[in-house]
Amino acid sequence: MFAQVIQGGTATETRDELNDFVREELIPALQDEPGFAGTLSLFDKRGEGLMIMLWDTEEQAGLPTAKRCAALQKALYGMSALSTRSDEPATIWEVGAKVVHTGSSRRLTGEPAL
Repeated sequence: MFAQVIQGGTATETRDELNDFVREELIPALQDEPGFAGTLSLFDKRGEGLMIMLWDTEEQAGLPTAKRCAALQKALYGMSALSTRSDEPATIWEVGAKVVHTGSSRRLTGEPAL
């Protein structure tokens, strides 16, 4: 398994808009991509962010945006329009370990389960 890591961020006043966009546009588009295995969208208090997308193979993780499905291309373009940092390229990491808890009724935040 491989992770594609994209650094970015947004102004604090547009953080909710970007989070909504990720849930409503980006994640549905990712789910149609071959090899997609999960994602995390992370933000700190300053608005800096990381998007970590998990893929089955290194080739799938490193596929250029131009070779992705049209829905994902559109979602990535929309996300970059809300982002304050798009100058750094995505990096590819090999996943050394992965633990996923399923079936838990606990929620750490009030956000909807994705």
